[in-house]
Amino acid sequence: MKHTLLAQRLLALAVLGWLVLDFPLLGTVLGSGDAGAMLLGWPRSAWLLFALWALVIVVLALLMERGAYGEDGEHGEHGERGERGERD
Repeated sequence: MKHTLLAQRLLALAVLGWLVLDFPLLGTVLGSGDAGAMLLGWPRSAWLLFALWALVIVVLALLMERGAYGEDGEHGEHGERGERGERD
């Protein structure tokens, strides 16, 4: 059950990331700004693109960490030790 919920969340994140970083939606957001707007020597559109991409990665990391531990704080299917018998 837990793995199914994690898989559904990862799929939803993949679809959301694809939609957010897809050209038509991104083009409407980036095309509406000032073409000459710069921030620290980079166009603001590049900063926005990087921020959205980083946000997707952070959410992915949070989902994977939350999926590694159960709701009660217990480790995943390997217990206290990883696959090779090492402590986490």
